[in-house]
Amino acid sequence: MADDFYCSQKFWWLTVDLEKQETQSCCAAVPARVDMKWLDVNSGQLFNTPAAITERKLMLEGKPVASCETQCWQPESQGLTSRRLQMNSQERTHGSVVADPSVLNVVVGTDCNLTCVYCCKQYSSAWSHDIYNNGDYSLPGNRFNLSARDRVIMKISQKDFGKSVNYNQLLNEVVELVKKSTLTTVIITGGEPFLYLELAPLAQRLNDHGVLIKIFSSLGVNEKRFEKEIEKLQGLNVEIVISNENVEDAYEFVRYGNTWQRLNKNISTIEKYNINYSFYSVVSNLTVMGIHKFVEWAGNKSIMFAPCSDPDFLSTSVLDPVTKKIILDQLDLYPSQLKQIIKNDLTVDPTELQYQQLKIYLKEFAQRRNLSFSVFPESFQKWIA
Repeated sequence: MADDFYCSQKFWWLTVDLEKQETQSCCAAVPARVDMKWLDVNSGQLFNTPAAITERKLMLEGKPVASCETQCWQPESQGLTSRRLQMNSQERTHGSVVADPSVLNVVVGTDCNLTCVYCCKQYSSAWSHDIYNNGDYSLPGNRFNLSARDRVIMKISQKDFGKSVNYNQLLNEVVELVKKSTLTTVIITGGEPFLYLELAPLAQRLNDHGVLIKIFSSLGVNEKRFEKEIEKLQGLNVEIVISNENVEDAYEFVRYGNTWQRLNKNISTIEKYNINYSFYSVVSNLTVMGIHKFVEWAGNKSIMFAPCSDPDFLSTSVLDPVTKKIILDQLDLYPSQLKQIIKNDLTVDPTELQYQQLKIYLKEFAQRRNLSFSVFPESFQKWIA
């Protein structure tokens, strides 16, 4: 762990969730509600809210901030790879609490038809419906149960969100940020952006200001609908970032709700319209076991690897000794960035609590979807039995 609690991402990354009216200082930090009355008076200062200023001040003083506890401070205290360390964000790049973002992540909504194994209600309406229809999971915390606010959001349609004053005010703030020359990249996420009714108009609006637009998608969208949306993006400065880390049956377990066949069909559509694409891979204990097959399948396409630490029982370290040895023995099959994560995290032993919570979670996740653990190595199957 680094000597202090500085993270440069607090000074250059901004996530804006249009639906929930929240911001994050990176994609891993705990969200903060936007004070819309404050924004009325301080239009154009969405990146420099009082809360953001306070957090940057603490970081410049070498003190921890609460919003980074789960995703960075906790895994680092266990010797695991955090997002901060992976991105080398502990290196000091800024000295002022007032800053301008270079990367803007726009979360367009939670509409999504997948329940990816490491996702949750915050990012997927399908996850919310799973909990609503089948009840809370037998785990502590609010990740796997529905709050009163969650239930209200579930009842509001995407079109109704788009009509709200606060939604449009935040959208206008986003466009104003894009007009600034400091931005190099705009990321569009969800949910599933290709289920967002105004994706193409938003991309066009942002494209007018010359930034690269990266659309993160699991490609779990009906093939005909997907092609219609992709066609609208032709000619824009757009890259599709595909969320994936496994192949075939393992892929369908991890990315439940999509099929391997549909994924490949939608990738063919991206290639048909000559749109650039790359991959974003979440490295967890459930994906690392078959991720070398995905790396081989992806060929020369760029892959960004991100360690999973929330919930911590899905961290790469939470594996049995036999499976860990299998993975370490095939380390030469992995690219250097991924190899570094694996070599570091597989040296850490899981706690008994992580082991028990993993067993509870996997049993309930699989039973609700009628899934088999046969996609995993026999050693891991025995361990979680």
